[in-house]
Amino acid sequence: MTKHTAGLAYNGNLSPSLKRSEFASLIHTNSLHTVFQPIMSHRDRDIFAYEALSRPTLDGVGIPPDTWFDLAVQYELTAQADLVAIESALSNYAQTALADKRPLFINVTPISLLERGFLASFEHMVDKHGLHARQIVIELTESSLTDPLTLKNSVVYLQTQGFRIALDDLGRGGASLLAMVELQPDFIKIDRTIVQGIAHSPSRFRLITLLASYADVHGVIGEGVETQSDVEALHLTGTYLSQGYYWSYPVQANVLKTQTIDDKLWPKFIHHTVVKGDVSS
Repeated sequence: MTKHTAGLAYNGNLSPSLKRSEFASLIHTNSLHTVFQPIMSHRDRDIFAYEALSRPTLDGVGIPPDTWFDLAVQYELTAQADLVAIESALSNYAQTALADKRPLFINVTPISLLERGFLASFEHMVDKHGLHARQIVIELTESSLTDPLTLKNSVVYLQTQGFRIALDDLGRGGASLLAMVELQPDFIKIDRTIVQGIAHSPSRFRLITLLASYADVHGVIGEGVETQSDVEALHLTGTYLSQGYYWSYPVQANVLKTQTIDDKLWPKFIHHTVVKGDVSS
């Protein structure tokens, strides 16, 4: 069924003819909500942090987040789109009473950091919601990092203020190694295209082992895990954090305070190695 909003025909995809002004108005009309997905610690057998994920909608129909933010880039509205998403994430998370216990990972389009006034607006939002810089991890999408060097000053500034930086989607784009070296992120998130199938792929296993040995072992996160065998293989590489449907689908903020992870999901050998302390770092 085709829906109509502000004169825009919508049939499940944003029309290529969508005008910049129409998209700008959509950004500010409550067309986006936030869900949260846990990042799990294999060693602690607990939720380490949450990632805030944007879910744009139009007339109640979901829009793929990549489509939404690609349009923001196309129309040079990334800062506005990011700030709306950040406001939603911080507002919802601050109400959960979890912020003092677990960090929140927030996605930011890298070029937004270069927009005038963006950093000041971001810091104001964090302060407004009673949160502290150390509680926030800013995820920079690696696939859109065309030149990491242009972001270095902004990243250094954020880190001096106490924010932590995560390099997202490592392995999807072409600036991975340079971004790791120049930006010195606190976390690297290895893209699902590399993680999925690691249990049956010696080459994937070797690559992730190398990444874990390069980075701080507590700052490497495997994304997109969906099977116990992949979680086990990740753990053996020295990667002790993971995220994916194996653990939990993204959930609404009001679920977070009661969310628990089924103990059956934890591989027995992980429990053994944590208790015995025989996993080398």
